[in-house]
Amino acid sequence: MARTLQDDESRARVLGAFAQHLSSSAIMHEALKETHAMQNEGSKGRVLAELAQRTQEDVLENILEIARTIRDEGARANVLGALAQRIPEKELGHILEITQKIRDEGARASVLGALAHRIAETELEQILTAAQELQTERFRASVLTALTQRLPEDLLKHLLEMARTIQDRESSASVLGALAQRLSSSEIMQEALKI
Repeated sequence: MARTLQDDESRARVLGAFAQHLSSSAIMHEALKETHAMQNEGSKGRVLAELAQRTQEDVLENILEIARTIRDEGARANVLGALAQRIPEKELGHILEITQKIRDEGARASVLGALAHRIAETELEQILTAAQELQTERFRASVLTALTQRLPEDLLKHLLEMARTIQDRESSASVLGALAQRLSSSEIMQEALKI
């Protein structure tokens, strides 16, 4: 049915609506084929993100491969963020690698934040470093806030130092509020109170 629709936006709506009902692997692969053929990358990204949230795990790597071909960074980030929630942990490093090449800071920050919740602890420091490279304070703060719950204790002081560099009070307060829930070291707590 989606094949008979001429414009990508209409095809995207139909495929997105059917995504939650696609239980057959063969039908899912057909939907991926249709989605991959779309020229409108925004539509393609929306459908792939929807499929990533609803499909069987064995199809997620195919979605990642298609996401790599999307040039529109916002659309690619949309798919990567959805994949970060469900793809097997061993594949999260690939998503981080792709994400680090995204120039749009808002798009990059949204995926980094999603990765912070699931990526292996050994790779959390890479996300912290990537957050430090974000020039826009609110984007940096959103990633740092996501990291506060999973970052090993030895890196919390570094996160606190990064929070200190954020001049926007609302962004800084967001990070510090999340960090306060996690602080156990009185030394780090005293440092946080100096801000």
